[in-house]
Amino acid sequence: MNNEFNNQTTKIDISFCLPVYNVENFLKDCINSIVSQCTDEITYEIIAVDDLSTDNSYKILEKLKDTNPQIKLFKNDENKGVSYTRNRLISLANGKYIWFVDPDDMLYPGVVKLFFDKIENSDLNVILGNYITCNEDADFKNFEATNQPTAFNILSVDKDNYLPKSETGNPMCAIWAGMFKKSFLKENNLLFQEKMIAQEDTLFYYEFSLRLDNIIKYSQPCYIYRQRKTSVMHSKSCERSIKYYVSMRIMYDVYNNHLINDDYKDKQVLLNKIHHMKQNLAITLAGIPDTEYVKQEMKGLKKEKLYPFPFRKQALKSNENLLIRLLFFLQPIKPFFWLLHIIYKLKFKRLGK
Repeated sequence: MNNEFNNQTTKIDISFCLPVYNVENFLKDCINSIVSQCTDEITYEIIAVDDLSTDNSYKILEKLKDTNPQIKLFKNDENKGVSYTRNRLISLANGKYIWFVDPDDMLYPGVVKLFFDKIENSDLNVILGNYITCNEDADFKNFEATNQPTAFNILSVDKDNYLPKSETGNPMCAIWAGMFKKSFLKENNLLFQEKMIAQEDTLFYYEFSLRLDNIIKYSQPCYIYRQRKTSVMHSKSCERSIKYYVSMRIMYDVYNNHLINDDYKDKQVLLNKIHHMKQNLAITLAGIPDTEYVKQEMKGLKKEKLYPFPFRKQALKSNENLLIRLLFFLQPIKPFFWLLHIIYKLKFKRLGK
């Protein structure tokens, strides 16, 4: 990817990085939410990499580029997924700071200059804010601009209170909730795991938290997160369920490598994450409708002593119904693992997947 670096003569303050895939109905709002608040005091670029969309996303971006010269448009040779695309965006970015923006979402009005001024006048590498959720039909124009320079705090990454939170207080490891100094990402080789299709943000959060002590946190919303039923995260298929399981396997392996290499700040926190991932491996494996695949993988988990694992009370606190929560908790008992598998398999059959 290094050969894609542009010969940039103008200093760029912020690179807004958009991994694009089938978001034709939302691109204009997303771009407008960036352009409308970038003043002449800030030099910026909007880098969009299309991951071979099957809708009109690329054509729309070409039209938007005609009236917005800050847009730089690229396309992957084949569908590679969001993690690969974000890594490519990092390599293409010329800005001092990178803001990852999902192109079906929007930046909250008024935050760009606030964030830029604050991080420029500090010696820290990451600035994060909170977020609000909206439905598919939400209009950027309906959100009132913010201007609260006193709403910033310096927070330690040793505590979870730095995580972006929704208007209802729901925390999320959201990569789009602020800016990262590009030199910090490059110097620490902070990239996304390219075979992961889920929770890549969560893993990225853990990785970057190991390399710094404090961040700047904005207590108000900086991002508008659009919840879509048709998004990639809501699509289900046997192939996707396998990829989701593989993502959990990669996540476990990364955490375990940190433990082996003594690369952690708090060993107990890391051990808790590893325990959690053992549970996630079992649950996501049970959710794959291909029984032969499940049997084969279960043999591997047993061989590596990843199953069975100690009971985890936290499993009872998911958003699923009571029966599923109980089955999550009882996953270390083999018959309950297979009962969960049967339930998920019947769901797939009912959906015609």
